[in-house]
Amino acid sequence: MIEGSKDSESSLVSNKNVNEILSPFLVQIFNICIREGTYPQSLKCAQVVPIYKGGPKDLCTNYRPISLLSPINKIFEKLIYSRLYTYLEQNSMLSSHQYGFRLDLSTTLAIYDMQENIRENLENGFITCTIFCDLSKAFDTIDHDVLLWKLNNFFGIRDLTLKLLASYLQGRQQYTVIDGCTSATLNITQGVPQSSLLSPLLFALYINDLPSTTKLTPTLFADDTVLSISGSNSTELQSIVDTFRAAWFRQFLQKKTAVFGCLTNAVAPPPIVLESCSAAQTDRPV
Repeated sequence: MIEGSKDSESSLVSNKNVNEILSPFLVQIFNICIREGTYPQSLKCAQVVPIYKGGPKDLCTNYRPISLLSPINKIFEKLIYSRLYTYLEQNSMLSSHQYGFRLDLSTTLAIYDMQENIRENLENGFITCTIFCDLSKAFDTIDHDVLLWKLNNFFGIRDLTLKLLASYLQGRQQYTVIDGCTSATLNITQGVPQSSLLSPLLFALYINDLPSTTKLTPTLFADDTVLSISGSNSTELQSIVDTFRAAWFRQFLQKKTAVFGCLTNAVAPPPIVLESCSAAQTDRPV
């Protein structure tokens, strides 16, 4: 725009004009990336903003890292997400126990299904308990090699699509800015970025096999997990819980994991113990 020009208003660039100008170039770039199975390195560097969660402010663990990524990256991620999610849903590959970030599913439906499962077990005379779990740094725990292996072997994602997702995961970098001071760039060797469009879906695929690896009935909403367990006696329940603990509890935050036992026939079962978490008794399922 030329200042003072009579045509200054007509010279302003609108969002529509920007879209019309950039779209052909972005389409060409994205198509090249897809054909070659390569994610642009320039889109894999994130500025991490620490969001305070609570507790002492001098502890890094009391901050949630949110990754700021470029608008172009978000457009490309949305394109990949749309195609990947459609493929997974059309082939019924996502676990029926996973309610997070899926069309027509919600926390309300997850709670209802969990409650009905507990109610049915109680009506059949079983002792029932639930474990409310919180994964420790969920998105940061993803092992790239394990995720890629699962994408290949469990979901049939191969060839250029797998190569593109591998390129998306690998070679990522991040930095942060505090009080105007920029940190050195750090190479990221595991995990997926917080706040990216693809991260919740990739995490859901990473733990998609959880229901088949335990005798507990899970209710999943992304990284929030409730595990329901029932049996004829507390010894049986404790055995199942101990097996689960050995395989999975190391990945859960102990201070945010709780065990609740439900009454059956108005008689409270002995407490079920998960590490230092003991079962609290309730007379009815929530």
